[in-house]
Amino acid sequence: MVVKRSVLFLAVAGFILLAARFATANCSVENSRWEKVVEKNGITVYERSITGRPIKVFKAESVFECAPMQVIALLMDRDAASRCFPHCRVFKLLEDLSPYDGLFYCIFDFPWPLKARDAVLRSRRTYDPVRGMFTIRYWADSSSDYRMPGRMMIRVASMEGEWTVTGIEDGRTRVTNRLYADPGGSLPYWVFNTFFRDAAYSAFVNMKKAVSDEKYRDALSDGKIIRRFDTVSGGVAGNHAF
Repeated sequence: MVVKRSVLFLAVAGFILLAARFATANCSVENSRWEKVVEKNGITVYERSITGRPIKVFKAESVFECAPMQVIALLMDRDAASRCFPHCRVFKLLEDLSPYDGLFYCIFDFPWPLKARDAVLRSRRTYDPVRGMFTIRYWADSSSDYRMPGRMMIRVASMEGEWTVTGIEDGRTRVTNRLYADPGGSLPYWVFNTFFRDAAYSAFVNMKKAVSDEKYRDALSDGKIIRRFDTVSGGVAGNHAF
């Protein structure tokens, strides 16, 4: 049963989602240390602070009992967004910018009395065959003023994140999601920090259940998916908050 919509994504979770080079982030991480804040059901969530930013960066990771392509197929399935990321009400492709890059419109619901937020996200997908690692990076595109007709809501001030999916021993997969998001508005930031912490955990719980669906198991032989990732060597460099 999918974790209820009372506690977000990532965006996105982050969410989410989808892939890309990080935009901007000329800031340093305090102490450069992750603090473990959740560890249960094989899922670990960390957080850490960034100098000059009240919102924390969150990282969730877990080992999935399936092949990497099953996880990738799930992350590439836009129809699964509301199941895996229950606070992502709308996840809409606006444009394929290239075989590896996309532009998306998202609406994120927050628990009452918080108001919904929207965002336009760019994403980029890469695959490193040396490390056997798929990466989906995404960030808020501040240059776009697209909004869903008839809807006016608070625009996310900034967002950047990353999914990494790596095959490990015994046919299993290590999945990591990192997310920084400033939802904007004037509410106390500790409210959002608590919200994102819970959402990071919830997304992984939902994904672990959803990935066993037969249509994702069939992705093991789907060559179309791998062609949606730009092949790189040694990863892709980029400036980011984490």
